[in-house]
Amino acid sequence: QGAYARGLMDNLPLHIGCWIALFQDEGRAVTVGDYHAAGIGGSAEEVARHFLGEHLTDLQAERLVDQKEFLYRTLAWRKLKLLRGTRRLLQQARRAEIPLALATSAGEQNVEFFLETQGLHGCFDVVLDADSVTRTKPHPDIFLQAADKMGFPPGYCLVFEDSRPGLEAARRTGMRAVAVATMHPPEQLRKLPHVIKVIADYAGLSLRELFEELS
Repeated sequence: QGAYARGLMDNLPLHIGCWIALFQDEGRAVTVGDYHAAGIGGSAEEVARHFLGEHLTDLQAERLVDQKEFLYRTLAWRKLKLLRGTRRLLQQARRAEIPLALATSAGEQNVEFFLETQGLHGCFDVVLDADSVTRTKPHPDIFLQAADKMGFPPGYCLVFEDSRPGLEAARRTGMRAVAVATMHPPEQLRKLPHVIKVIADYAGLSLRELFEELS
């Protein structure tokens, strides 16, 4: 069976802070509550257009996203840490010969930044970013592509996700999921029918036991 590791660090607050700073520079006051209330799960360009206007051209949206991502990488260099137990989880997968895919809505530069700063190059059999698909989460495309590249039917894959759009994307593929409660209350995540477990982090998590439950 294959597994997707997605919610590896709690970096959403930093992303939101960077967006808010960018919006302020553009003359739009946005709060953290405003961002969450928007419920945006698509591409970064969609975020820019939602708050700054659908009139933005592709070039304007792309430039705004580049500014935001540069600010994110500048601030993230010393702030980001993997969730507890992440390295142990990856080691478990390697020992058990469980293929791993990183399927994320982040852009290519941020993915490379993440892998480089956290020393995770070579930990994933498949790495897919926002540029790998036309439709991002909650559409299932990126998970379906990851399953195909790993050589597994979707039903044989387990998704680790911390976002509602990502969990919805998993549901649409027929994949079951472990929900990481870094962004949403655990009680909300437990109500999702395809979620088999809700965790705060990866400490103490056993991949072998999870896959035995799925068998």
